[in-house]
Amino acid sequence: MGKIHPSPALVVTSNTPIGDCVRKMRDHQVGSVLVLSASSRPQLVGIFTERDLLKWIDELQHGGHWEKPVVHIMSKPVRTISIDEIDLAAEIMIDHGFRHLPVTGLGGSKDLVGVISMRDLLAERLASEKRPAPKSVRQKERRVSIIASTKASPNLERMIRLDTKLAVQKCAIDSQDLASEIDDSCLTIIDLDGTEPRLWAAFLKRFRASVPHPMVITFSPSGLESGHVRLLKSIAVPEKIEVFEKPFNVMGFLSRMRALAQLI
Repeated sequence: MGKIHPSPALVVTSNTPIGDCVRKMRDHQVGSVLVLSASSRPQLVGIFTERDLLKWIDELQHGGHWEKPVVHIMSKPVRTISIDEIDLAAEIMIDHGFRHLPVTGLGGSKDLVGVISMRDLLAERLASEKRPAPKSVRQKERRVSIIASTKASPNLERMIRLDTKLAVQKCAIDSQDLASEIDDSCLTIIDLDGTEPRLWAAFLKRFRASVPHPMVITFSPSGLESGHVRLLKSIAVPEKIEVFEKPFNVMGFLSRMRALAQLI
């Protein structure tokens, strides 16, 4: 729920006739009035609500009490909440069965700021459900990033897009802002085909520790020394980094991509 904003408080003095209080609530279409002391320095001494009216309705109807001061049937003492604690309003109201909660100023001030009603809480709840979620909590797009050189074949991109139904974005292996480009991805594929070992070696050193999602590395054995091949295979970590040698078993590779797509 977002920040709750109190409604303006409707106030009466303790010597206001009950009938006048009811008419004031009716005319302003509210469910309560706050009752202040009838003195030179008014203070909050009670609250008169629809619930109080229903509680005393028999006496009011049959005893001619409409002209009596509201102080006789108001609820007291009054629980209040300061404006800086307003996020606790819903919890307090539910725990104590309040339908109205007066709000006072900052730092222990007794000055009235307004009143929060159950209607205010409901309105805020409905408004918050219609608001777009913050970017940080929105469901991430199911997207895979393919990091490759400009010489890499586009076949890998087409295969993944068609088979896994994931959105695909292509990133250059020498990009200076690669981390931010792939931040919202759920899977990273690094295609080393056509990339010089000096480039991908430095790239993998800084890249492998920063990727929060699964990483798959594909490479072509042509042009790679056996030491490079051993190095690539040695960094494989189950469920985190996997290495596939080209030409690979296409059906096996796509089967693994589908399995990863189900996990993320």
